[in-house]
Amino acid sequence: MSRKTSQPVALTLMADYNRNNFINSPKNGTAMLKKIFLVCFLATALCHGSFGQGLRLGAGGFPVVAEGLATGILSDPGEREVVRTAISMFRDDMRAVTGLSPKVLASEAELSGTSIIVGTLRSPLIKKLATSGKLDTLALSGKWESYTLSQVDKPFGKPGKALVVCGSDRRGVAYGLLEISRTAGVSPWAWWADVTPERRKNVRLAGLPYLSKEPDVKFRGIFLNDEDWGLQPWAAKTFEPETGDIGPKTYAKIFELLLRSRANLIWPAMHHCTKAFYHYPKNKEVADKYGIVVGTSHCEPMLRNNVDEWKRDGKGSYNFVSNKDNVNAYWESRVEETKRYESVYTMGMRGLHDGHMSGAKGDSDGARILNEVISSQRSLLSKHVDAEASKVPQAFIPYKEVLNIYDKGVTLPEDITLMWCDDNYGYLRRVSNDAERKRSGGAGVYYHLSYWGTPHDYLWLSSTAPSVLWYEMRRAYDNDVRNIWVFNVGDIKPAEYNMSFALDLAYDISVANAGDIYGHMRQWNADMFGQENADELTAVMKEYYRLAFIRRPEFMGWNRVEPKTPVKDTGFNFFEAGDEAESRLAEYGSLRARVEALKKKVPALRQDAFYQLVEYPVVAAGLMNRKMVYAHKARFYAKQGLPVANDYAGMSQQAYDSIRLMTKYYNKEMLNGKWDKMMSEAPRGLAVFRKPVLPEAVKATAAGVSVYAEGNAKAVESGASVREVTVSQSRFVELVANDGKSVKWKAKAPKWIRLEESKGEFEESKRIWLSLDQSKAKGNPEGKLTIEANGQKIILNVTGRAGRRTLSAENPYLGFAAADYAKGKGQWITVEGLGHSQKGLTPTDQQVLKNIEVVDRAPYTEYVFRSEGDLKAKVSVRCLPTHPLRYGDKLRVAIQIDGQQPEILSVRTKGRSRTWQANTFRNQATAELLTDLPAGEHTVRVYVLDPNLVLDQVMVSEESAPALYEVPVEPTYERL
Repeated sequence: MSRKTSQPVALTLMADYNRNNFINSPKNGTAMLKKIFLVCFLATALCHGSFGQGLRLGAGGFPVVAEGLATGILSDPGEREVVRTAISMFRDDMRAVTGLSPKVLASEAELSGTSIIVGTLRSPLIKKLATSGKLDTLALSGKWESYTLSQVDKPFGKPGKALVVCGSDRRGVAYGLLEISRTAGVSPWAWWADVTPERRKNVRLAGLPYLSKEPDVKFRGIFLNDEDWGLQPWAAKTFEPETGDIGPKTYAKIFELLLRSRANLIWPAMHHCTKAFYHYPKNKEVADKYGIVVGTSHCEPMLRNNVDEWKRDGKGSYNFVSNKDNVNAYWESRVEETKRYESVYTMGMRGLHDGHMSGAKGDSDGARILNEVISSQRSLLSKHVDAEASKVPQAFIPYKEVLNIYDKGVTLPEDITLMWCDDNYGYLRRVSNDAERKRSGGAGVYYHLSYWGTPHDYLWLSSTAPSVLWYEMRRAYDNDVRNIWVFNVGDIKPAEYNMSFALDLAYDISVANAGDIYGHMRQWNADMFGQENADELTAVMKEYYRLAFIRRPEFMGWNRVEPKTPVKDTGFNFFEAGDEAESRLAEYGSLRARVEALKKKVPALRQDAFYQLVEYPVVAAGLMNRKMVYAHKARFYAKQGLPVANDYAGMSQQAYDSIRLMTKYYNKEMLNGKWDKMMSEAPRGLAVFRKPVLPEAVKATAAGVSVYAEGNAKAVESGASVREVTVSQSRFVELVANDGKSVKWKAKAPKWIRLEESKGEFEESKRIWLSLDQSKAKGNPEGKLTIEANGQKIILNVTGRAGRRTLSAENPYLGFAAADYAKGKGQWITVEGLGHSQKGLTPTDQQVLKNIEVVDRAPYTEYVFRSEGDLKAKVSVRCLPTHPLRYGDKLRVAIQIDGQQPEILSVRTKGRSRTWQANTFRNQATAELLTDLPAGEHTVRVYVLDPNLVLDQVMVSEESAPALYEVPVEPTYERL
């Protein structure tokens, strides 16, 4: 995928021209201006769109490999090692695509015909081409990790032509060379997800000349974390048994993936099961070989892995207050070891692992100690790395309790990058305020795509919605958080897409926008599985992320960890909104069918990739939902003494067994066990992953049929009422055999009721679905539904509503997507795929720059409906569980009913409160009030008073109505 420049190249070049003061030289002025305008003219061709434009393959393009010949490559032997590494990777790529590998040329003397010349701005080869006027390097002057691809004729006076890959620095060269590989069809995930390249006879590169953009974020990388159940056992026992750990062989593959993904930073794995990164001396050499910068996590200052290293290299307690000299010596030895390598040093101090710093008596004392710690650490950098510590990349990470300590008075040198953190579940807690934005070290983000901890882990499947990732990182970027982005990706697998999207955003923030979040995924799917499958695959994955946004698969036990609580019944209502739980399973069932249909269309060489990237996560997520929902249903019906409970128990157990079989195939059978031990279906062995909690088998005790009507969680008698049937919503009546035996049935309904089926035979249970035939319904008709089952007659009352949506005791829920407002004030942005509604709504920054204290000055949206009779109603405004982005900010909405006094409600949470935990599980924060509603038309107005608040859904419900998990948004919204 191509990337576009951050600004017009002509403007960049003119700025460079003025900065370098060429115009002050009369001798060179005219010639230089001609040169500038020539380059500016060429630059027009260099600007390119994000997808499908710019660099490409074309019949008349430069022959990288053509007519059975591979073009030779020349570089200066004095280049940094990553340049040679990239050349080796590129040669392997061309062999994989064409069967031919370009020859490495020893000198200019070997140039003939066509060639590829590779080098940085410091390369003698590049300098010679520039001096001779063959190559213009002005556009790369002073740039970070940028490159040009240009065709030159008669390089060094030799006959023929050359493709010149020129980088502003060592990684710029590597990115340029590997961009050719990517254009030829070599995915960054070729090895890590087995995306086998398609074979080609020729690779001819068109779209030249080509100028890359400068990365939008300077340091971009990943954190390998919670590796205990995937990456570490796979490396130790499958891929690198000679080391028995995540060692240099494994890191070489990880660094190759990062380099291909245009990333440049690693926080290595650091749990107890893994020896420290620097335990293996070759690890740092491999990092340098691939041009990867090494940093460490929030609890590993000065590149030290305390979990593994303090017990071996430290003396006494890890306490700066009582053991300062030994702690400093411990840090100093690592600085001495790493001074020759490119690193980002984490500053400050926490406990030995992910815990509080020892020796501090409260947050204020902690701030005082941290100031002393950082001063001491910088003296070590000045002593060993650079006399000016400000020139050494450093980061301070106010994670968890450290954020409170920072706010108590940590005096942070301005050149240290201030790295903000999310709340572990994808929502940023802070960004820089106006003063912090002026810091020379800038700001960064540490962001979770995988997490172990309270209230519950999500280590199994990667389910963070791309829309959330985009929204939060776009907010960070727009607040000048642009120096370091690190993403916790767990074991890398199965976070392949989210990792790619995150790193692509860091490289080019414009690869997605609010109205087109999934365009990036569509191109990714096209690259992986063919353009012809991209639209359907993207639709499938969008639905996968939507369902997981509503409830992650790991959260389906409705329990917590740390402290652990037992698995309990789900929050989905079986007898409201058409059976929330069954509807959810039907949606997963539809996804599975679509995946199976797609699998038949995917080429054979991509079947293994399809299993890893699509089939396993989508199908396994559905099976987890099926396991937990049917276990709940089994327990429910067992309490009623109904044998249908046994069926549900069997389906739950079958889902559990299927997950295990799928995981076994992933590890043991696919690719002859290449990924053995990489995929665990039960990370940490948590309760949600265990065998379902099922009741004892129910024995039949009586004949007959029990009847459940929607709106009733208990069996009903003849004469009961079915929940009001509306134009847009079907209702069900469920027949359950008391003895579990076969039942013959038939049903008769008024002419204005459609019956999905009117007769038949079932075993155990049967649902009869009713819907309104609007063409035959007048007003609010009433009638009888008669059901006969094995001679038993049940007569139920049915009421229809053919008019506008109305809230009543019989129809106690009305739901709206926030974006479907009747009218509003202000400018709003709708974000594709965001929220339960999939169209999260937020005011533009210009509308809510700061906290608004006068309600009628705030932007608002309105929702209109009718009520029948006098009702006590609950109005709920569902928002994303975001946080105020600046210290001291608020997070509030105001709700106004029918022009009455608005009520201001906060959705801000603090720390790890129970409210925050509930919001985390549901992925929503709720503002709610009670109101009296007389019969008639009503308006709910919702004001947004503070920045970073995203509206998702609005629900009005009758106060005593049973709780729903989801807002029942009707498919059509009639604006009154």
